[in-house]
Amino acid sequence: MTTRNVAGNGGLMGTRKQDADVLLQNLNTTAFLQQYKQDKCALNSAPGNEPTHTYDNALRKLDQIANKYLKRQIKQNLMEKLGQLEDEDALQDRNKVSTAETSERLLRSRQQYDKSIYEREALFQRIRQVADTVQKEKKQLDHMVNEAAECYESKAEKLTEQWTELQRRNAQRKAAIQMSAKRMINNEDDCKAVLETQTKNIQEFRQQKQSLQDNKLDLVAQLKSMTTQYESLSKKRSNRESTVDAKMREEQTITLQRMHTWYTALCQTLEKISGVRVLESECNEENVTILVLETLKVRLYYQEHSNQLKDVKISPTRLDMSAVIDYAIQENDVKYFCAAARKLVQQTASSIETSDATKDDTGLLEKSHKADCLAQISAD
Repeated sequence: MTTRNVAGNGGLMGTRKQDADVLLQNLNTTAFLQQYKQDKCALNSAPGNEPTHTYDNALRKLDQIANKYLKRQIKQNLMEKLGQLEDEDALQDRNKVSTAETSERLLRSRQQYDKSIYEREALFQRIRQVADTVQKEKKQLDHMVNEAAECYESKAEKLTEQWTELQRRNAQRKAAIQMSAKRMINNEDDCKAVLETQTKNIQEFRQQKQSLQDNKLDLVAQLKSMTTQYESLSKKRSNRESTVDAKMREEQTITLQRMHTWYTALCQTLEKISGVRVLESECNEENVTILVLETLKVRLYYQEHSNQLKDVKISPTRLDMSAVIDYAIQENDVKYFCAAARKLVQQTASSIETSDATKDDTGLLEKSHKADCLAQISAD
C-alpha cells in the first residue's frame, strides 16, 4: 500500500511536472503572446516611427524584461497551484475551474498590456519630440561650432599676422639697438651689456632733462620780468605817443588856422582885384551865384552830375549879354563870361560917370577898376 501510494505519488508528481511543461509550452504559444508580438511588429514597422539607435536598444531591453517577468510570474503561480493539488482528478478539476480565471486574468493582462502599449506610445512620442529637439539643438551646435571654427581661423590668421609683424618689428628694433649700442646681440650676456648701457644712457638723459627743466624755469622767470618791463615800457610809450599826437594835432590845428586866415585874406584880395565875389549863402547843388563889381548878380546853372554850363541868368536884366551868354554856354567858359560881364559893367559905369559930373571920385574908382580888369584880362 505504501509502495503503491509512493508510486502513485511519484506518478502524480511526474504527471504534474509533465502537465506544467505542457502548460508552459502552451502559454508560450498562446494568443496573448501572439497578439503581443504582432503589436510589437506593427509598432516597429509603422511608417514614420523609425527609432533611433537608443530607442531600438531601449525597446529590445523592455521586451526582454517583460518576457522574463511574465515567464517567472506564470511559473511561480503554476507551481503554487500544483503544490496545492493532491491527485490527478483534483488537478483536472482545478484546470477546469481555473480556465475562467485564466481567461479573466488574460483579459486583465490584455487590458494592462494595452495600457502599457498606450503609455509606451506616449513615451515613444515624447522620445521622438526629444529626439527632434536634440536634432535641432545638434544643428544649432553644429552651426555654432562652424562659426566658432571660422572665428578661430580668422583670429588665428590675425594673430599670425600680428606675430609676423611683431617679429619684423623686433628684428628692426634689434638692429636699431645693435647700431645704437655698436655691439652684436648673440646671447644673454650681450643683452645684459646692452641693457646696462641703455640704463646709463637713460640716467644721463634724465639728468639732462632735469637740467633743461631748471633752465626752463629760469627762462620763464626771466620772461615774466621782461614781460613786466615790456608792459611798463609800452604804457610809457603809449603815454608819450598820446602826448606827441596831441602836440602834433595842436600844431596841425594852428597850421590849418593860419592857412584858413591866409586863404580867406587871399580870397578877399582876389575878390577886390577881380571884382567877382561868390555868394555862398545863395549857392546850391543846381546853381552858383556870383556878384560882379557889387552890381551885377549872375546865376550859373550846370547840368546834373557834370561841370557843363547849362544856363546863365543875370540881374538886373537891362544889360544886353545874350551873345556873351550863348558863347559861354557853347564853349563852357565861365572865365570868359566873368571877364566880359566885368568889362560890360565897367563900361556902363563909365557912361554913367560922364553924364553925372558930380561923381568924380566914383569915376576915378571905376577907372582904376577898369584898369585892373584890363590888366586881369590881359593876364588871363
